[in-house]
Amino acid sequence: MEQKVICPNCGTEHDAVQQFCGTCGGKLPSGVKKGEITCAACGFQNPPTQHFCGNCGTKLLAPEEKKVPEVTCPNCGAKNQADLHFCGVCGFSLLAPAPEKLPTVVEPAAVKPVAAARFTGPEVPVRATWGLAWGLFWRIALLLLLFGSIVYMIIYFLMLSNVIPPLQGAS
Repeated sequence: MEQKVICPNCGTEHDAVQQFCGTCGGKLPSGVKKGEITCAACGFQNPPTQHFCGNCGTKLLAPEEKKVPEVTCPNCGAKNQADLHFCGVCGFSLLAPAPEKLPTVVEPAAVKPVAAARFTGPEVPVRATWGLAWGLFWRIALLLLLFGSIVYMIIYFLMLSNVIPPLQGAS
C-alpha cells in the first residue's frame, strides 16, 4: 500500500517519498495530508482515525500526545524532555533538586608509612630443582614422537594407495 502523489505539471503518478517529478522535473506536492498522523517508527502517513500504523503496526501517538513538556537542567541549563531522568548534556539527575553548593573535597590526613613485618621463623634453604625442566623436556620429546609417527603413517598410506610412488629400491 504505497502512497502516491500526482505531479501538478504533467499528471504522472509518483511515490509520496519523491520530492521532484521524474518525468518533467517539477516539484511534487507533499504527500502529507492535513490531519494525518505520521508514524514515528516508519514515517507512514495514517488517517487520524487509526490507533496503530497501517504499515508497521506501531502504536500511533495522537498530535496532542506528541507535545512533551520540557524542563531545564538545574546544573547546566540545557532543555530536556520532562519524561527524562538525566540531563542529555551533562548527565545530572533531573529528579533530584539542585544542590545549593557542591560539597568540597576534604584532603586526607598525612599517613605514616607502616614498617613491613619481617618473617621470623626458621629459614628454609632454597635449592634449584630440575623437575620442571625435565618434565617439559619429556613432554616435548613425546609430542615430537607422536607428530613423527603421524607423518610416517600418512606417507605410508599414500604410498599404499599409489598417490606417492614407492621409493627406489624398496620392495
